[in-house]
Amino acid sequence: MGLFDQIASAFTGSDASGELGKLQAVAGVVEQLQDATGSDSSTAHTILSLVGTHVLSSLQDKQSTDGEGAVQNLVEQFSGTEHDPDAVDAVFTPEVQQQVAEVVADRTGLDANLIQEILPKVVPVILGVFHIGGTPLLTSLIEAGTNGDVDFASIAKLAAGYLGQR
Repeated sequence: MGLFDQIASAFTGSDASGELGKLQAVAGVVEQLQDATGSDSSTAHTILSLVGTHVLSSLQDKQSTDGEGAVQNLVEQFSGTEHDPDAVDAVFTPEVQQQVAEVVADRTGLDANLIQEILPKVVPVILGVFHIGGTPLLTSLIEAGTNGDVDFASIAKLAAGYLGQR
């Protein structure tokens, strides 16, 4: 089963009712980013995509050094829908947080300090994507990310589309 099919399956499978809150958070984060940054949906999707790529890279590094169990524990502990600075600290060192903010700022034209301020809202939601569908999807996302095949903005669009059809 391909990655897209696994994600769609997590959205529509028999346990999807328990995942509805996570789906709503993923879909809603774009609007929240627009409100927080005063930007359009394209910029919000760019933020989500870039931060998601960095979260994925960090999880890949953590998996290679600490093992799959450590990544699973981190995702379970810090995935959510609420503002959580501890999630950002668990995923990124302070130096990496600054680097992520600068990369996103360079690509979007937004202020790097503003990007750092919104990371505690974005990171838990991105971790929630890894948590949808459990360990098999988490493993697939991490493996697919090594090929650059994971785009969190597309996942947010998929979630919004699914929720719009309900």
